Amino acid sequence: MTDRRPVVLTVDDDPDLLDLHERVLEAAGYEVATARDGEEGLRVAEERDPDVVLLDLMMPRMDGFAFCERLLTRPGARQVPVVFVTAVGGEQDRARAFAVGAADYLVKPVMPADLVSAVERHLEGVARWDRIEKETRSWSERIVPARFLEFKEKLLSTPDLSPQARAALVSMTPDRVYESASGAGMSPREMARAIAEFLGMCHAERIEPEQLRLGVLPTPFCRRKLVVPVWDDDGEASFVVCDPFDWELVETLERQADLSSESGLCVAAPDVVRAAFGGGLTVNAQGVEEVATGEDHDMLSIGSEWRVALEESAISSQPVAYVANSLLLSAVEARASDIHIEPKPDESTIRFRVDGDLRDIVSIGSATAARLISRFKAIAGLDIAERRKPQDGMLEASIRGAIYKLRLATTSTPSGESLVIRLLDVTSGPGDLEGLGMSVEQAKELRDLAKRTMGLVLVVGPTGSGKSTTAYSMLSSLDLSGRSLVTVEDPVEYRIPLANQQQVNEKAGLTFESLLRSVVRQDPDVLFLGEIRDSFSAKAAVDFSSTGHLTLSTVHASNAMAAVFRLERLGVNRPTMADALLAIVAQRLVKRLCPDCRRIEKPTPDEIKMLEPFLSAPLERVARPIGCPACGGTGFRGRRVVAEVIEFDDDVAEMVRRGDPVTKIRLFVRGQGVQLMADAAVQAVLAGDISVADAYRVAIADDPRLEEEGAAVVAVAEPAATATPAPVGPEALSVAPSILVVEDDEDSAAAIERMLLDSGHLVTVATDGVDALLQLGRERFDLVLSDVDMPLLDGFQLLEMTKGKGIGVPVVLLTASGDESYEARALQLGAADYIRKPVRKDVLLARLGRILGR
Repeated sequence: MTDRRPVVLTVDDDPDLLDLHERVLEAAGYEVATARDGEEGLRVAEERDPDVVLLDLMMPRMDGFAFCERLLTRPGARQVPVVFVTAVGGEQDRARAFAVGAADYLVKPVMPADLVSAVERHLEGVARWDRIEKETRSWSERIVPARFLEFKEKLLSTPDLSPQARAALVSMTPDRVYESASGAGMSPREMARAIAEFLGMCHAERIEPEQLRLGVLPTPFCRRKLVVPVWDDDGEASFVVCDPFDWELVETLERQADLSSESGLCVAAPDVVRAAFGGGLTVNAQGVEEVATGEDHDMLSIGSEWRVALEESAISSQPVAYVANSLLLSAVEARASDIHIEPKPDESTIRFRVDGDLRDIVSIGSATAARLISRFKAIAGLDIAERRKPQDGMLEASIRGAIYKLRLATTSTPSGESLVIRLLDVTSGPGDLEGLGMSVEQAKELRDLAKRTMGLVLVVGPTGSGKSTTAYSMLSSLDLSGRSLVTVEDPVEYRIPLANQQQVNEKAGLTFESLLRSVVRQDPDVLFLGEIRDSFSAKAAVDFSSTGHLTLSTVHASNAMAAVFRLERLGVNRPTMADALLAIVAQRLVKRLCPDCRRIEKPTPDEIKMLEPFLSAPLERVARPIGCPACGGTGFRGRRVVAEVIEFDDDVAEMVRRGDPVTKIRLFVRGQGVQLMADAAVQAVLAGDISVADAYRVAIADDPRLEEEGAAVVAVAEPAATATPAPVGPEALSVAPSILVVEDDEDSAAAIERMLLDSGHLVTVATDGVDALLQLGRERFDLVLSDVDMPLLDGFQLLEMTKGKGIGVPVVLLTASGDESYEARALQLGAADYIRKPVRKDVLLARLGRILGR
């Protein structure tokens, strides 16, 4: 039997460096295998079974982190030392290398002698570790150390112990110390401090990335035993452990590593140690195990051991990984759809969007916020050093058993970098149409539309109205056993079995346009476009649907017929639309009343007046929000859809061809028995599902029947007589002014949008200045109407940036601020006008008309 020479696999996309490594290592007596990227490296590792891996970090197709994670999850490869050899030397990258299981981290340039020395050192470490593990496996039982018994007696001598706490301490064993802590009335961190004090050891509240020591112990052992090799404050080698009573662990550290005495140990609670491993972990009762991740993003796992600790006084003292995980857990428990980390001049604010409303959660220091944002960016694979340019990323998180997709978007503000994280629970799927809030008839109508073989179906609504979820619900009803479905999305939110889902990846050159061109050539039966965003996608969707294919997409528009204006603006003429469209589904999201605390009462006269034009019988009962622990005291829990489905039969198609006004078309389909959005909202009110006020604000106030009844339309400001909407005929439609409304307050944005739509304008709503800049980059507008006080990018900054970028659109600033200096500043910056809230509709339209020459 011949002795096998150790095999070293070196993975790097630099061919010159591969050649150098091969020559140096072969001269040192090793067999060498090489690979030029992560995917090839995994194949070579499967064939050659390497003893050591030398790994570059930045490589095409699969970076070093993803390669390391995937390699070390393979059976038999968990103990293989992986040594990063990279030019990237940041502490966050070293910390992430430790988290994914790396044995060492060398920063290029690396001298040949140092490279050989590292390989020798890690091979010797593996051999030594094998001997120790064999000896350890011979131990059949765990011995309870005397010092643990002394510690338990000390806790039991605490005055005024309750019977429950005493019982928990009596049954406490060394391997269940922290599980017994809660029964004894202590938090895990309090227990860790008590252990450290009793043993005369230091206590670690956090572990910083720069403290980590790589190459000391195998990472799987560290995760299993909850131990982290670190440099202490004096620069001395140390270990952070959770259980210093584990004498087997202490002896292993003495034999395998450089622990000379117990003074080199520091005690920390399990959450502190787990936080040092960062993403890619799942926690169970026995310890920590790795989770395999995809190639495009990482998986962060947060189990039931995480505690919510979002108090301002505590956050700054916690490890950033712990704060990040607690933040996600808090958001999930609050049913938040978005997390906002917003910098201010003196501090930063964390806000959650719950049921469509932003809520302030906690204020934190600017330095802590920067570390928190860097943490999320690192896990999502974004550039941590880039803080000026906007970046988008995505990762997945397993939070208490449910899988969430997290979409990250950063941007720069004068006070620092901000971050918005959108959370999407993909475990439960998009849900069925009835569950979303569609009526039985509407759900059947949409499922029937999904069975059609050709034509275009649009799902429309404002930003955040649930359009994509409705589209996915329709697609999920398709029988794909005999039909092919291809999607083009940015990003893929839900996975559809048997569908070929394509995701935009700008970094890899997979743009929306290039993917769409490729997909059209594949000639699928059904095409789903995540969004019609420009002239190319609008024309492609119409053309594809007109050639024997079913096409489904979404469009930003306030109602079904406003979508016709948007398509026309994007270059699709009326006759082409009328021929291609099967139906338009328009929807809004309305807050559901909490079923546990809503109260059924008699309606007020105002409530009766609001709903009277839509009722066939007197209104006798309505439900109102109250507030309870189940809904966080708000009176609302979750949201539901209110929708209208307008099918393009021969009559509707002909009205679109003629360019009939929106009001006329909507009243016509209502006369044919179609349930408009206002009708759906009224039905939800009668069912006790939503409040009258929300139904009116979201779906009723802009219904054409209110004008017939002489009802006043709610304006942004004080009640005022509303001007009669200008008729919208074929000639007017072709020159209708397009206005971008920039407003972060949802109610004000909706009211302004109604005013302008009723007056024949085309309206797009942006939720803040950053969103407005993105919209201005995609589409041409005749005027921008912007609020002044907004997060991320205020109206003044937006005005300056439009001027600086050479965007010639006139900007009108609208504000409720009483600051007299605002107007002078606005005009100095070049604002076309400055309007103070509250403003009457006729005044607003007159001042905008003056600018637009109307």
